[in-house]
Amino acid sequence: MCFCNNNFNHCSNPPNFNPVYVTNTTGVGVILSPTGPTGPMGPQGFSIIGATGATGPTGPTGPTGETGETGPTGPTGATGETGPTGPTGATGETGPTGPTGPNIQSGLFNQNDIESENISSGTNIPMDNIRIIGSDFSFNAANSSITILTTGIYLFTWNVLSIVNSPSLATLNIVIALENTVTNQRYGLSGINYANANSQLSYNITGSTVVSLTAGTNLALKNASLSSINTVLANGEGTSDYTSSLTAVRLG
Repeated sequence: MCFCNNNFNHCSNPPNFNPVYVTNTTGVGVILSPTGPTGPMGPQGFSIIGATGATGPTGPTGPTGETGETGPTGPTGATGETGPTGPTGATGETGPTGPTGPNIQSGLFNQNDIESENISSGTNIPMDNIRIIGSDFSFNAANSSITILTTGIYLFTWNVLSIVNSPSLATLNIVIALENTVTNQRYGLSGINYANANSQLSYNITGSTVVSLTAGTNLALKNASLSSINTVLANGEGTSDYTSSLTAVRLG
């Protein structure tokens, strides 16, 4: 900067210098020179970090994000306790009527209480206490045989308490047959084999059969053993003695 009077007669300017002349209020002229080049950067000053300020208030909750994928199924849990029994359901409809059972028309029963008797091989088992219900049977006391009066299907069951009467045989057998007294046709058999020839134990020989018979058929229980047998009386209290029995029923 150069100071001079109003006539600027005593001012000298450097080369390429274009001064700006300004007159101040005192009448003194002032020459303003242009801004010089920027000087070099000075050394960096000390940086002092202040204390962290207090945490600001929590901002508002952002929008809910999208639902993620379903995770894998976890392990099955333990079985829970059994719950209480539920109420009883309504009664179901009645089922159809079943088929008609067998029509038992009539029957015959005999229970002997005769003292021990010897019955030869091929001889009928005696019967002495016959009861008949219905009109399908008749009884012949002369040979202890039964006559069928109505063609049909019949059920027979029998029991004979007996002992073999020939202990000298090596092996003894008892065979009881329900047999036609005219043709000798056998409708049923039952029996027992003695393993000990000297045994005198009595045995209850039981049997049963179902057979279709025509009216006029005659039949009886027979000793079909190879030797004679003795019926054995089992004594009970009062009138409960027993040696043998036969039951016959017409089924249809």
